[in-house]
Amino acid sequence: MNKIVNLRDLYIQQSRELYNATAREISELPQLEAQATSQVLKGIITKQILKSMNQQVRLAEAMQEINASPEGEICVLTESILKQAQKNTSRAADHAVRDAGIITSMQQLIHRKLAGFGTTSSFAREIGQEQSARTLHEALIEAWEIDSALSELAEEVINKLAKTTLEEEKQF
Repeated sequence: MNKIVNLRDLYIQQSRELYNATAREISELPQLEAQATSQVLKGIITKQILKSMNQQVRLAEAMQEINASPEGEICVLTESILKQAQKNTSRAADHAVRDAGIITSMQQLIHRKLAGFGTTSSFAREIGQEQSARTLHEALIEAWEIDSALSELAEEVINKLAKTTLEEEKQF
């Protein structure tokens, strides 16, 4: 592991972590999608997988612009969130509660991307990589759109269904 001595090095390191995070999402989100029962949630997860594929291409292009490989780092946070998501979905006793848990995990993944794409976009701009800064900012906007769709689904439908499950249990 090389020392990070300047902003360019930090930009590369953070971009590589994001690249790894997107790869993990591409490979593991289909499992969460299969466990979801809400068709809307399944659609959002599918959209996130497709966006992750596009984000991975953008990150590779950004790294190519500065003659760096997009590979070489592991995003431990993404790894941990995905591991916890599987644990939580296997423990959910009700489909609505499971969907609420999947939304929670999805938003944790997205929030990591919001931070990552926000900072890498800023770093790219600062080191003179304007095209990369723009494309990384586009990825940031896409992540925000997925996060908003997940929030709306949770607040308007899934959380209410999961709450109803709790209220039904109290009656017995």
